[in-house]
Parts: sequence; C-alpha cells; structure tokens
Amino acid sequence: MPLLFRFLVYNLLPGLVSGALLWLLVNAAIALLHIRHGALRLPLLYSPLVKSILVTLGIGLVFPWPRPLFAAWQAGALAPGLVLPFYLLWVGLALLVGYWLARRARRQVVRGALPARQVDARLESALDRVMAGYQDQPACLIGNSWICCRAGVHLPQPELWVSEKLDTPLVVEDRDKPVLVFPAGLSEQMEPAELEMVLAHEIAHLTLQRPIYCAAFVVDQFSLVNPLALLLAARLRHEEEKACDDLAITLLGKPELYAQVLLNSYRLADKRSKRAKWMRLNTTFRLLGTRSSLTERVERLMEHQSPGGNLSLQRCATCLLWIGVVILLG
Repeated sequence: MPLLFRFLVYNLLPGLVSGALLWLLVNAAIALLHIRHGALRLPLLYSPLVKSILVTLGIGLVFPWPRPLFAAWQAGALAPGLVLPFYLLWVGLALLVGYWLARRARRQVVRGALPARQVDARLESALDRVMAGYQDQPACLIGNSWICCRAGVHLPQPELWVSEKLDTPLVVEDRDKPVLVFPAGLSEQMEPAELEMVLAHEIAHLTLQRPIYCAAFVVDQFSLVNPLALLLAARLRHEEEKACDDLAITLLGKPELYAQVLLNSYRLADKRSKRAKWMRLNTTFRLLGTRSSLTERVERLMEHQSPGGNLSLQRCATCLLWIGVVILLG
C-alpha cells in the first residue's frame, strides 16, 4: 500500500475526525457550563486543532471509546517517527509563509499613514488613557486565562497611525512593534467615551495574542498543514472579537453604550469606500466583522449580563473542562 495513501486514510482522516468531534464536545460543554468570558473560552477552542495534529502524527486514538473501533482504524497509521520529520518541515514552510505575509501586511498598512501625534492629538490622548486603564487592572480582570492572556502591566504601547485607506480601526501584530491604525477623521465623529471604547477593543487584541500561537491568524497558517484549521479559523476570529468586547466592557463598563458604538462604527464604515483586498489578510484584526456576527455581538451586549460575572465559578468550570480536554488529548 503506498505510503501517501496510508497517511491520508490512517493518519490525516482520523486526525480530522478527532478534531471535529472534540470541537463539538468543547462547544457543547462551554454552553452547558455557562463559560461566558471570552478569554476563558478561547484557549479551549484551540484544543481541537492540537488533538487533530497529534492524531495525524499517530499519537493517541481518535477517541477513547469505542476503543476497538478506533484502534483498528489507526492500526495502519504511519509511525510518528516516520511522519514527524516531514510534518515539521511542512509546518516550518507554512509558518515562514505566514511570517512573510505578516511583514508584508504591516508595510502595506502603514504605507501612506501618518503618526497620530502629528495629526490627531485627541486620539493619542485617548490611547494613553486606555493603556493606563489596562495597566492598572489586575490580570484576572482583564482576561488572564492562564494560557492565552497576560497581565496588562506588560502590554506594549503600540505605534498609533492614522490612515486614509481604512474604514475601521485595526491592529497589526509584529514581533518588533505592534501597530494600531485608525481611519482618518473617524475620531472627530466620536465622543471621548466612544473613542476610548473603540481603542479599548483594539488594545484587547494585544492582550489576547500572547503567546502568539494562540492567535487565529496562526491557526489560518496551519490550514496548509491541517484542513481542519481552515474551518476553525473563522470561528476563532469571531470568538476573539467577542473576547475583546468582554475586555473592553470589563475595563470601561457601559455595555449599552458599547453596543451603540459598534452599530455607529458599522454605519460609518459602510459609508466609506470598500476595503482593498489586502485588508482581508489574516494578519489584521477588525473592530467589526460580518453583519451577522456584529448582530450577535450587539445582542450579546444587550443581554445586560456581564461576561465577567461569577468569574470565579467560570474559572472553576474552565478547570473542570480542561481536565476533560487533557484526557481526550491523550
């Protein structure tokens, strides 16, 4: 039997099935345990991809039960020692391509943009207030989930630029210096409290994107390695936006005003010219999203339930769920 056929049928296919099953279980458990805080939900949602990659490498069963069924299926799988060198090479190439795209996106975003301190002192002041607010918050209140978040005191001060090319604010991650680019003229149409909410959402992306492997755009890069990543990336990006909503509300409060800011931002963006295709690169993070996802986020905010409410209970539920996930990863 050709090695490629064995890899596709006995390694890759079980890997996809295991990831899809764990994805369904994790989402169901999150709903049943009422884990609402986005920063606690996000790390759990990365686990199906980890499970899928492990099974593809021949490590662990698709599922612990029924054990005879899955053990028989994977009996023909290629050994990890045979698959791992080629898989690592494949992963390395995918990550190099992703890194090149990230650098290219950063150059394109700042091309033609001007430093905010030169053209919009009001915007620069609002960012300073938001950064100070994050740095004063205890780590547990700004979303520290033990894995994918870090304390606000370590947040880097991003470069703030103003661009005529954008219709919504965005953050571009970079190994050297993150960049926050704001549409020209948008700050003039917002009250100070509204402007701070928009900036708080964007800065929240920097909180969520540590360590870097917990970012949705990294999952996108793994699409070249594991097709399941292609299906997960869009959902993860949507969850990241909701997690950033949670952090902005935790910092500033006023969920009703924040929901109104999202709607107003959508209307303002709709009046602007359409984004260039390169703005759709997965290395950028937008304040808004599709119309359907924006509707869900606004409705969620209007439920008048703080995502950080009962945070201790949510953390306990997350710990219990992690125990189950670790067992299934084995």
